[in-house]
Amino acid sequence: MGKKTISDEKKVVIKSLVDSGKSYREVQEIIPVSLGYIGKIIKEFEANKELINYYKTNKVDILLKTQMDNLALQGAIRASITKKDVKNWTPDQKARWYDATGRDFGIKFDKSRLEEGESTENVSVLYRHILDIQRRKIQEREQEQNDDVVEAEIVKENAENR
Repeated sequence: MGKKTISDEKKVVIKSLVDSGKSYREVQEIIPVSLGYIGKIIKEFEANKELINYYKTNKVDILLKTQMDNLALQGAIRASITKKDVKNWTPDQKARWYDATGRDFGIKFDKSRLEEGESTENVSVLYRHILDIQRRKIQEREQEQNDDVVEAEIVKENAENR
């Protein structure tokens, strides 16, 4: 029997997952290959400029495909869970499931938007922070002026009492 090989696209997905901070074990759960093979693929990227260029050129599409595959997998998992299963879960298990699926989707969506250069700046939050900073600076200046006035009055009183 010959050795099994995987496509360049899957190698790029593995590289992308490792680059996104996933451990080799987490990658192995997504793409069933040995930990050693994942390490070998990462080394191939370092040595293979062509594959690196493919990765750089197609990174957004690859991440999007990975996201879609992951969403399909999540959908299949959700479909396999019965109402009876959920009924037997503790409130904590339910909360963790909801939190994990929502966070996972949000992270992947944000990452794809960042990679596409379409990240939305939350201008209203930034604007509010800027106004708060300006307000605090004005209050600090007014307090300093009040402190100066009070200090001047104390000095004047002390001079008059001498």
